[in-house]
Amino acid sequence: MTPSDSPGRALHWGEVLGLPDRLIFGQGPIAVVRMYQGHPGEAADLARPLAETFWPLRAMLAWFCAAAKTDLTRLGTLVADVRGNGLR
Repeated sequence: MTPSDSPGRALHWGEVLGLPDRLIFGQGPIAVVRMYQGHPGEAADLARPLAETFWPLRAMLAWFCAAAKTDLTRLGTLVADVRGNGLR
C-alpha cells in the first residue's frame, strides 16, 4: 500500500464495516489534496457530503467555495454554526 492509496482504502474499509466516520478518513484527505492541487471546485464537491454529516467541517467547505468563487452568498451561513459568538 502506498500513501496515495490510503484515503481510498480507508473509504473502502469504512464502507465495508459500516463506520459512520468513513467519509472523514476517505474523502477528507482527498478534498484537501485536490484543493492544494488547484482544483477548489472539485474539493468543494468532495467536501459537501462531509459538511452535511459533520458540521465542524463546514469551515473547510467554506474555504473551498471561497477559493473556487462559488456559493459566495452561502459562506456566512456555512461557518455560522462553527464560529459561535466570539468570532466576527
